[in-house]
Amino acid sequence: MKMNMKKNLILQYTVVFLLLLSAKAQSQEYPIKQQVVVIAESGLNLRSEPNKNAKILVKMPYFSNVQIIGKDTYGIDTAEVIQSTGVNPQIVKGQWVKIKYQGYKGYALNSYLFTRSKRKLEAGINESYVLLMPGWGCNDNLVDKRKYNWYGAYGTDNGIKLKKVNFQYINDPTSMTYHGIIIKDKIEPRFIVGSIKKLEEEIYSGNSNIPMISYQLFQKEYTDTTIVFGKTIIFDSYQKDGEDPVNFTCIRQGNQEQILSTPKNEFGYLPRHLIWEGDLDGDGLIDYILQIGEKSAQTVLFLSSERKKGELVRAVASFYSGYCC
Repeated sequence: MKMNMKKNLILQYTVVFLLLLSAKAQSQEYPIKQQVVVIAESGLNLRSEPNKNAKILVKMPYFSNVQIIGKDTYGIDTAEVIQSTGVNPQIVKGQWVKIKYQGYKGYALNSYLFTRSKRKLEAGINESYVLLMPGWGCNDNLVDKRKYNWYGAYGTDNGIKLKKVNFQYINDPTSMTYHGIIIKDKIEPRFIVGSIKKLEEEIYSGNSNIPMISYQLFQKEYTDTTIVFGKTIIFDSYQKDGEDPVNFTCIRQGNQEQILSTPKNEFGYLPRHLIWEGDLDGDGLIDYILQIGEKSAQTVLFLSSERKKGELVRAVASFYSGYCC
């Protein structure tokens, strides 16, 4: 009898432990104090309890800095049902977290909170221009939407059509690819450009979505080969006696050349994908969007209108992507 009671007690403790472990696994943990940014464009309600019916203490404005208190989350709730591109609406879930904002303490859904990136950018990158790729990922690429005019690049038979676009940031902490850039339209653009100055909404001719060779494959098999992508992008290499080959990517327009990427410059790797080759800023000259790298990838916008003396183009914006694990 005592043995059965002991077994039952052990079983009960085991069940409780597994339930607690499961609940913890489903919760996203935060540091004791974490600074985050409100991304709800109409503001985010801070509530007295972790549910949608609780009293609203204050509305926290868009892009305001708030602080998450503690490591705990307080249940999962549906944040929003988004009807965007595709047939089925997107159901975004969030976790209730404890928030400190000014003199208030309460609860809010973390679907509308982004962690500020600690990434250091080169001077001139993501200042006058921003490049975004629609969809879900694990890098924030967060900017204040109010500072820019936003344009989607929609595919045509021989290029793209640039027109104004409406999108929103969203966070789904229950997913591995938790940071979303969601288009509020029936058709998803190939990419999004934010510009402080207005751009012409028109059709631009050019090349887009051309796969390129990985750095590893190029280094092993194409050491002494020059490969052309699009009309003006060239893969090439050079090798000094007794040293490993150095691969690079350059653009060649007439008698002018400019190196865009080598394993040793600020972009680190060779391009994987040619997103765009053609005019974008209305000056009649060729601009480029290249996905550079793989595991820690950047998609970089190069504009001719921002070039300096001796250059054909200059990098002005960078979108971070890559692996999420």
